[in-house]
Order: sequence, then structure tokens, then C-alpha cells
Amino acid sequence: MTDINKIINDLSDDLEPVKVMPSPGFRTVVWLLCGLSYVVILPIFLDIRPDLAEKFTQPLFIAEIIIAALGSILACLSASYLATPDTYQKPSIKWIATIPFIALTILLIYCIIDQRNTTVPINTTLNTYQCFADMFAFAAFPIIVMLYLCARQGATTHCNWSGAMIGLSSVNFSYIALRVVEQNDSAKHILLWHYTPMILTVLIGIILGRKFLKW
Repeated sequence: MTDINKIINDLSDDLEPVKVMPSPGFRTVVWLLCGLSYVVILPIFLDIRPDLAEKFTQPLFIAEIIIAALGSILACLSASYLATPDTYQKPSIKWIATIPFIALTILLIYCIIDQRNTTVPINTTLNTYQCFADMFAFAAFPIIVMLYLCARQGATTHCNWSGAMIGLSSVNFSYIALRVVEQNDSAKHILLWHYTPMILTVLIGIILGRKFLKW
């Protein structure tokens, strides 16, 4: 017995105390503050659309921004819970962030139908590929921050889904930033050049999750 105790003591001599992992709620708040700052700063450097004040009087635009913000919050919360060991990794948390994503899909489809039936002029720009690239560029920094927060002390058993949630949360911020900057309200344009990159970013998040979030 003495030998066993000695072996245990020898093995534990070089061990250092491990800091307790912050709660999912705390990590979510930290990440959202970083993301919010990012969304506020980006439009300042890229010029806010001149009709933004008018847009915030339109219910559909307000609903669009709120849904995207909820999508970012819930996806971030889901990723934070999935990165926390033990009892936090419940299956139901994986699906909560898909609700705003589905809602945004329905809203954009409704806007396409609504714009077909209206004679009101729609603001459009020629930006296409640039929007596609901007969605990825704007999401890059939030993804790095969230990967750091989740991978630093995390131990997820759902690395694919956690990575997907990180990508979805980050690209929702990109969506908001681009809508605040770009003066283009064509629902077809938004669906193709803003919404499609969201799906691709989720796939990128899965790849990053496999690489950085696995044990």
C-alpha cells in the first residue's frame, strides 16, 4: 500500500491545479460582447447605409435583424454548452439554434413573394461576389474567438455539431453587419449572396470543429 501511495505522489508532484471552466452563460456573454463590438465597429469603417434609420421603421427589416441576432445568441449558447463536459451536453441543446435559421429562411421566401407583388421601388446594388466574400471575411474573427473560448478548456463529445454552431453563430453576425452596410433589399440577392454563405460557413465550422474541438 505504501508503494502505491508513493507512486501516486510521484505522479502527482508535477501536476498543476486546473482552473474551473467558465459557465456556458459566461462564455456566451463574453463572445457576444466581442461579436457586438465587431458588428458596431465594422460598419463605421465600411460606411453605414444612408437609409438605415428608415429601414428600422420597416417591420420586415426589424424582424430580419432580430431573427439573425437570436440565431447568433442561441447558436453561441449551444456551442458553449456542447463544449462543457458532463451534464451540459444534452441532445436537445443541439437543435435550439436551428429555429431562428428556419425562421430566417421562411422570412426571406416571404420577402421574395412580397416583392413580386409590390410596385414600390427596391434598393439594389451590383454587389454579388463581393457580398459572398464579405460574409466569410466578417465571420472569420468571431469564429477564431469562439474556437478559442470553446477549445481552451472544453471537452465536447459533439465536435461536429459544436463547430457547426460556432460557424452559424459567427456568420449571423456577418449577416447583420452586411445588412447594415449594404444598401440592397432585393430578397433574391440576400438569399443567394448572404444566406448561401451561411450554409457554407456552417460546413466550414464542422471541419474546424473536427480539428480543434476533438479530444
